[in-house]
This record gives sequence, structure tokens and C-alpha cells, in this order.
Amino acid sequence: MDLYQFRELDEDDQAQTAWQYGEHIATRITLLHTVSLWQIEGFYVEIFYNQADQKIEKLRSFRSTILLTPYLKQIDISSVFY
Repeated sequence: MDLYQFRELDEDDQAQTAWQYGEHIATRITLLHTVSLWQIEGFYVEIFYNQADQKIEKLRSFRSTILLTPYLKQIDISSVFY
């Protein structure tokens, strides 16, 4: 599945696809959300879970590595150098 096929899915199917076929990369906490980052076949998906309402509020899919900036301190790359 590529990014464009993923975006054709409805939000529920996108979340299910991320959980089933994606690799969880990191999680960050904001004031309103727990945001989980997933990688699926060459693109990334952020799932924004509203903590107060206990539901997924939005998903964002992208290829740009610039959008990974909020996660960089959490990702351990030490094994790359050994």
C-alpha cells in the first residue's frame, strides 16, 4: 500500500491499517493528545488520540522527514553506528 492508497481509506480503516501493518516508531504527549507515530511502507502516520474524549481525533499521513522533528529525541539510533 502506498501513501495515496492509504489516504483513500476512511479514518477508521487508516487507523486499523496503521495498527495492523505499521511499525510503531514513537509516542509523544501534548496538552490534548497522545500522538503515536507509525511507519508503513515508506510513509508515516500520526494518530492523534484525544485523552479527554478517549477517541481518535485525527490522523495525519506524510512522507516528509521534517515532520519527524518532534520525535527525534525519542528515537534511538545508537545501533546504526555499531
